[in-house]
Amino acid sequence: MARWLKVGVFLFFVCAVLLTFLYHFVSGTLPKIISPQDYKPWMMSEVFDIKGKKMGEFSEHRRKVVSLDQIPDIVERAFIAAEDAHFYSHRGIDLQAIVRSAMVNFKTGRFVQGGSTITQQVARSLLLTREKKLSRKIKEALLALKLEANLSKNEILYLYLNEIYLGNGSYGIFSAAENYFGKDVSELNLAEAAMLAGLPQAPSKYSPLVDPKMAKERQLYVLRQMVEAGDISKKEALEAKETVLEFISRPHLNSEVAPYFVEHIRRYLMEKYGYDKVMREGLQIYTTLDLEMQKTANFAVEKGLRDVDKRQGYRGALDHFSSFKATEEFLAKHKVEEFKEGEIYQGVVREVSDTAKKVQVDLAVNPTVSGVIPFDSMKWARKLNPHKYYLYDLILKPSSALSPGDVIEVRVMGKYKDPKIDFTLQLEQEPLVQGALYSFEPKTGHVKAMVGGLDFSKSEFNRVVQGQRQVGSTFKPIIYGAALDQGYTPATVIVDSPIIYGEGEKEIEEQWKPKNYAEKFYGDTLLANALAFSRNIVTIKIVQDITIARVLEFAKRVGISSPLIEDLSMALGSSSLTLEEMCQAFSVYANGGKKKEPITILKIVDREGNILESHEEPDPGMQVITPQLAYLMTHLLQGVIKRGTGKEVSDLNWPLAGKTGTTSDYADAWFLGYSPELLSGVWVGYDERKIIAEYETGARAALPIWKNFMESSLSLYEKKEFEVPDKIVFVTIDAETGRIATRHSQHRLSQAFIEGTEPKLNDENPARPQSPDGEESEFYKEDF
Repeated sequence: MARWLKVGVFLFFVCAVLLTFLYHFVSGTLPKIISPQDYKPWMMSEVFDIKGKKMGEFSEHRRKVVSLDQIPDIVERAFIAAEDAHFYSHRGIDLQAIVRSAMVNFKTGRFVQGGSTITQQVARSLLLTREKKLSRKIKEALLALKLEANLSKNEILYLYLNEIYLGNGSYGIFSAAENYFGKDVSELNLAEAAMLAGLPQAPSKYSPLVDPKMAKERQLYVLRQMVEAGDISKKEALEAKETVLEFISRPHLNSEVAPYFVEHIRRYLMEKYGYDKVMREGLQIYTTLDLEMQKTANFAVEKGLRDVDKRQGYRGALDHFSSFKATEEFLAKHKVEEFKEGEIYQGVVREVSDTAKKVQVDLAVNPTVSGVIPFDSMKWARKLNPHKYYLYDLILKPSSALSPGDVIEVRVMGKYKDPKIDFTLQLEQEPLVQGALYSFEPKTGHVKAMVGGLDFSKSEFNRVVQGQRQVGSTFKPIIYGAALDQGYTPATVIVDSPIIYGEGEKEIEEQWKPKNYAEKFYGDTLLANALAFSRNIVTIKIVQDITIARVLEFAKRVGISSPLIEDLSMALGSSSLTLEEMCQAFSVYANGGKKKEPITILKIVDREGNILESHEEPDPGMQVITPQLAYLMTHLLQGVIKRGTGKEVSDLNWPLAGKTGTTSDYADAWFLGYSPELLSGVWVGYDERKIIAEYETGARAALPIWKNFMESSLSLYEKKEFEVPDKIVFVTIDAETGRIATRHSQHRLSQAFIEGTEPKLNDENPARPQSPDGEESEFYKEDF
């Protein structure tokens, strides 16, 4: 007997040693969690606008860690009642709960209860594996014991509520509150808390977005558990049961308002900080963008592009049904719960009346919802023909465009005058033409809005920063700035007359014969008027006079870094540049001659509160041209608005300067302009280089978008005049001769000059600059 006792003691000792060794060996492979500070889960990085509104996020796991103080007590109790009623009494493993859950699940024939404690669920999640092996189960149990030994119950609950996956892309309670209810976690009520507390066992199965009935059953189970635990009364449970929950359908935040800007930020972050830092480390990115201005920009671009697209003509119905049954099936499939004014929907033409000049459209069946398109709003719907000016080709009757059974897009404009009809509608079509808008404050460099295209979901190509297009006449302010830098003045007279390049040297078909937009010549022309009315011939002569090299040098000074066409066609904007680059060059004029890089990010903060980078301190910028030259250009560009190609925006009643741009084949339309506070640029065109439509100039296609955006955005700023630097004088000159105006002058012009360059009373001729070779330029002596 004594012998067997000794053997037993020996075996017990060996087993104890082995178990102790195994415990320490396995423990060494477990995650180190001895305090809440050791908890470093993957967290989403968040992007905020200038006012702190969230507008984007980057993550593998959509999680934001919150303290227990931020989580309502009712939420904590709901999860404890649902998942671990003995949470505060067990030491990490609840054998009684394991046995009970096994019996319940066996009786019901399906999974109803889990036996894992909250501590075990935390351990399972921290092990980062779901493999069903004995070794993992052992690790899970050991880690649960380790957590209980090192952490308080509240600290374990903190880990649980932040770590647990609750479906719908939600990691942790904060994310779940946002994703399911559109609320901050602190705003959750009992009914919502019980619904979320029912999810951990099977997030997809019990999801209210997937199976509302199963989700409701699970919510009621949680409420019963809470009543049994004494957390709530039966009355409170009944009220929660009867509470109607409103779930949100949450589109991806990044694509909601500022998709091109958020993607621009993401690319920058990934390049500088790398994937793990951006997608897992919970960065807080504070940007310069203003979401309200961005919404205005989105609206302006979409409206403008739809208008441009309609002027090309109608591409026809999306589909056609020959039977009412097919119509019914289509409308039933595309059922809309609520039709909202201003939104676009698909409908089916029921009746086309040339006599009544209207089209009736069915939007829904059972019950029937219909609307009427008044003919006046669809006269644009001619057959597609971008080569014919739309006003010369409007349709004369509705049947020229639509037939009963046509599937079309319509916009709800409001209630119809006849109560038997629901809505007044407007015929629409999805634009194929593209556009971009870019806006920032020239003094601070803060980017306020960025629209890189019509629809980010269809094309992520950012036409603000990636799209290089011929700039047309928007390049003229660069040339005229270079001319002023070389001694020209606003009163310099240049002869606008025919010129031929290559005459006597090349075959006729190879000769270049540049012309003005109106295909006429204007004779003696003031530099100020040449820019205001975008005269091509004058600009070419200026480039030839001051030399291409000097234009290139000046362009580089004001921020043009892309290669430029190095021949006289540069005067007509033959070079291809991005909208961002052109706006930056214009900002030098708007900012008193200082070049400043646009800023998109104010600061980036990591999860520990450390500032990784900051641009909150104002950048003084680099003085690249004199304040006087910058103001002279601003004053000249004000002339474009007041009396030139940009006069369409003169009714905004705000100090504005700007320039239109159109390429010779109507493939690119531009407008860049600024106030003292805000600079914006717009480009319109196709991604593949082709005509937009006949006469779609910058003034017609791009300027209305710019105007729409600026009209709303300028109201956010205090109205100020452009600041006039010292050594600037204003002189009223004769708009034809450039001399001091007299009583005989038919047209007068108040013009800014750098002191000492202004016309004098006794001047017989305006001041003329010297040619590069030191002799007076021939351009001022003879007609070509």
